[in-house]
Amino acid sequence: MRAKGSGLLAQMRLFEFIFELVMMQPILQMILKISKLLLSNNLELLTAVEVLNPLKSSLVSMRNNSNSFEDIYQNCLDMCEEYEIHTPDVKRRKVSTKIDTSQNQHFFETKSDEMKVTVFNTTLNKVIIGIDSRFNQESLQIIHSIGNMLKLNTGENVSYKCLKEQFGVCEDDLCTEIILLQNMTDKPNGGTSVKTIHE
Repeated sequence: MRAKGSGLLAQMRLFEFIFELVMMQPILQMILKISKLLLSNNLELLTAVEVLNPLKSSLVSMRNNSNSFEDIYQNCLDMCEEYEIHTPDVKRRKVSTKIDTSQNQHFFETKSDEMKVTVFNTTLNKVIIGIDSRFNQESLQIIHSIGNMLKLNTGENVSYKCLKEQFGVCEDDLCTEIILLQNMTDKPNGGTSVKTIHE
């Protein structure tokens, strides 16, 4: 048991571990903020869809802005210096370059370049792709349609075609029911939060 603890401690004192720790802090903070918002009982369904765009945009901006990486890398170096953790030299390993170049291999010049390509960009790409796959365009269209249905919206700019395709409902019948609900005296308030959807 003591040997396992020593091994874990040794892993935690690696430069790569410190870098990933520092890198993940702002990423997870953004995700946590949006996650808490999405779990709110009072959050409207259509608002929930809209808050995903700023999260994705922030992550893309973080990936594309070299200052974001440089700040994280410098924070990592400062932490390593504070806890006397060795900053290793760049690994002289070959990595593939772009397909459209004549060279097929290259070496990283600095440890900073290595961490940016192999860890920072790779992690952000996976998170961004994960958001895209979980909230793809088809899912967002369905959410918008359900949100409009719960708000009893009809009109030229409102389409329920995706509900027809996904669930086999008749779009005309659905619109007719919504119009009838609009004219009920004790109709629901049309909200799309967790508290009002059951109503």
